[in-house]
Amino acid sequence: MKSIGNNAFSYCTGLASLTIGTSVTSIGDNAFESCSSLTSVSIPNSVTNIGNYSFFECIGLNSITIPNSVKSIGNYAFSGCTSLTSVTIPKSVTSIGDYAFFPCENLKEILSFIKKPFAIDMSVFSNLYFNATLYVLYGTKDNYLATECWNQFKNIVEMEKPVYFIGDLNDDSEVDVTDVVELIDLVLDGTDDSVGDINGDGEVDVTDVVELIDLVLEGE
Repeated sequence: MKSIGNNAFSYCTGLASLTIGTSVTSIGDNAFESCSSLTSVSIPNSVTNIGNYSFFECIGLNSITIPNSVKSIGNYAFSGCTSLTSVTIPKSVTSIGDYAFFPCENLKEILSFIKKPFAIDMSVFSNLYFNATLYVLYGTKDNYLATECWNQFKNIVEMEKPVYFIGDLNDDSEVDVTDVVELIDLVLDGTDDSVGDINGDGEVDVTDVVELIDLVLEGE
């Protein structure tokens, strides 16, 4: 199955959790509308489009991490998700539809990994510009302050680099092939540098190289 069709699970009030298969590339319009018992959803790193009203009024959904494959978030996609407290927006996103997160009055933190934000409509976060904190990548706050309507957030905080730039061995605020080369050098030299421990197992070895390559490929 390549896509979840329009209205596929809408009003399935008994649906509590969901894992979407890795073959799915698109979530259709109103796909999970008013699934009021849905508290968690796992979206795979294959989905590129989240349709209009796709999770509209999923009042039990409390957090959502949008994978680094999604390019567009539709109109009203998460509108009315009143239990939503946190959302992560990856750098792959290039468009966010009107009212996508309205009204989500309990949304307290928005983590955006978009380096060069694009203009959005005021309705996207509507009532959140004063109440929620927008966390952005290290060194990108000025970009958000210069971009309509991201600059309406009263609390914009840059994420701490050591946490949110895992894999950035050369400190250039990018995770790319140059970091892979540097990590290979660390492994060959037998250097026990914690910054190279990508998988967190206490060792710097070839498994970290594999993990870093995966991170680079996911970011392309």
